[in-house]
Amino acid sequence: LGIPDSHIILMLADDAACNPRNVFPGTVHNNANHKTDVYGDDIEVDYRGEEVTVETFLRVMLNRVEAEVPRSKRLLTDSGSNVLVYMTG
Repeated sequence: LGIPDSHIILMLADDAACNPRNVFPGTVHNNANHKTDVYGDDIEVDYRGEEVTVETFLRVMLNRVEAEVPRSKRLLTDSGSNVLVYMTG
């Protein structure tokens, strides 16, 4: 169901997980009972922390990434593609 992982590029600034006010350092939970850690081991993060910059975002969107960047971190679109950008924070 939904969009396959191979079609998602996830960028996490790690500002919430690493915030000193976070009582559960290194984790972010999606509900009050803390059953799901959205930073868990089963979440594939393509860019995180200091990698998440305006420059990186624009390079990914414009397909101007460095040659050594793996395919999994590239947008791989063409002129007929639709792209959804979801930003929060």
